[in-house]
Amino acid sequence: MKNNNLVKKLLSVVTAFVLVFAMSSCNQDLMNTTFTPDNNDVTFSTPSAKYTLNGEPLVVTLQRGVAKEAISVKLTLNDPAGVYTLSSSSVSFAADEYVKEVSISYETSQLKPITDYAFTLSFDAKDKAAGGYNSFSASAQMPLNYQEKGVAQMVGNYLGNGYAHKLYIAEHTQNYYMIENVAGSGLNFEFNTVGGEVNITAPAFSAISGLIAKGLKFASPTIDVGVGPVTFWLDCDPAYILTALDSNGYFSPGAIIQFDAIYQMNGKYYGWYKVQFVRAQ
Repeated sequence: MKNNNLVKKLLSVVTAFVLVFAMSSCNQDLMNTTFTPDNNDVTFSTPSAKYTLNGEPLVVTLQRGVAKEAISVKLTLNDPAGVYTLSSSSVSFAADEYVKEVSISYETSQLKPITDYAFTLSFDAKDKAAGGYNSFSASAQMPLNYQEKGVAQMVGNYLGNGYAHKLYIAEHTQNYYMIENVAGSGLNFEFNTVGGEVNITAPAFSAISGLIAKGLKFASPTIDVGVGPVTFWLDCDPAYILTALDSNGYFSPGAIIQFDAIYQMNGKYYGWYKVQFVRAQ
């Protein structure tokens, strides 16, 4: 019995040695293997991109590192919204051609702004270059194109009540607005209304040195109103924005949006004032 156990132990040791030797040889073979790209090693130039849907076709670029032969790679378009048309169901590289572009078209009449018409374009992974991309993801939106629709009056502010502004509404929307040249500052003020609340989208935030306040948004460069240079900021914290919108939550004629504003004149701050934009027409 002891001899049998000894034989079993010896066999186990020999087997383990053989396995270790085999694995070492395999790893050595893998280390000595060098990847050699061929004509079918294709990649998208980038794995993702963002587009503006302004009516022009979208262009996607593919490339390869070896181009001795002509090849054709089948493409698959995943378009959840169903708005795009691929120029060709495959991309064909001629011999000595390293870069190829494919175009994707669409009809703007089918689209609306503030909607992401995302899509993906892909090809079979067997044709992918090492370290490359066989899938391309895109985010695409229509821009906000504003049209003049009325007048917004600025009242109850430190600068006086004499400011009437052109009001614009973005095409294909009812709740995206732009007030032109606020208080004669040359600055356009953009916002939208959602669920009865106002969201300021432009201009960008601006810090006020030495002033602690939440959610201030820059609303005017320096304006000379005859008593000295004046700069003011609107507080975009929803807690301090009062609205009197129509029953649909739109800034329609007669509607009012009120902000708290702080003014600076000759380098000094002059406290908070109420500023209203009233849609006159």
